[in-house]
Amino acid sequence: MNCLNCNQELKEKQKFCSQCGQDTKVKRASVKSLLADFAATYFSFESTFFRTFKKLIIKPGFLSKAYLEGKRVKYLTPIRLYIFTSFVFFLIISVIPDNETNTEKSVFKVNPPEKTTEEIEEDTADIKLSLNDEDNIFLPNFFKKIDTVFDDSKSEENFFRYASSKFPILLFLFIPVLGMFFYFFFYRKKHFYIDHLIFAIHSQVFIFILLILSELLSLFIDINDISIILGIYFIYLLIASKKFYERNWFSTFLRLLGVFLFYITSIILLSLLFFFIIFQFYEV
Repeated sequence: MNCLNCNQELKEKQKFCSQCGQDTKVKRASVKSLLADFAATYFSFESTFFRTFKKLIIKPGFLSKAYLEGKRVKYLTPIRLYIFTSFVFFLIISVIPDNETNTEKSVFKVNPPEKTTEEIEEDTADIKLSLNDEDNIFLPNFFKKIDTVFDDSKSEENFFRYASSKFPILLFLFIPVLGMFFYFFFYRKKHFYIDHLIFAIHSQVFIFILLILSELLSLFIDINDISIILGIYFIYLLIASKKFYERNWFSTFLRLLGVFLFYITSIILLSLLFFFIIFQFYEV
């Protein structure tokens, strides 16, 4: 007798396959079996889901430490947690309208600039005039594309919609950068880079949670101050870093301040670079 799933040879009284774990007595599919499978999967995920988010919020730094200690079934893995949270975040910002203008809004949504098309064209002309003919040899296509993209409001709106669709990639790229700063500022021989990267993933998940809450609260009250979110995020990271790296409060604060300053600077520089790259690849 062989397993119907993996074809592993089975013993006569063996109840489960030693290779894949499937029940050796496979019954005919029925509505009852489908519902049972759904219930088992749903409640298992729901239990893991709420357990993971509860620990993430009320016990900063715990999940990263638990994962590195080998507790990897009881909680959602860092990557699955990040993918799920980021999916919910981008789903929410795509459907929640602005209370005043009835248009989409978000802290991370790329919106067209407040300047008019005429003002943008004037600025572009000034940039061109500031460059000599030799410089213009290397950037002709770039300025042509600027003229085309900002030629009218519809082209401008299409470009910023395209830029918004690429932002999940940019946010994902921030994670290894944050992990690198944690590695340098909280360096210890017992910690490898991957340890800091896991901590960075959980940190990024928490900022997504804050942004999700901010978007939901914006339906009832006006929340436009990003400094509130950054302040809560810094306090959370301070507690999480103290727990994860096991240093004293003063040392943790100074090191985290360095991480925060370098990370914010990197976000600005990487965002500009990313914006320039997607502009270059944008097809008009």
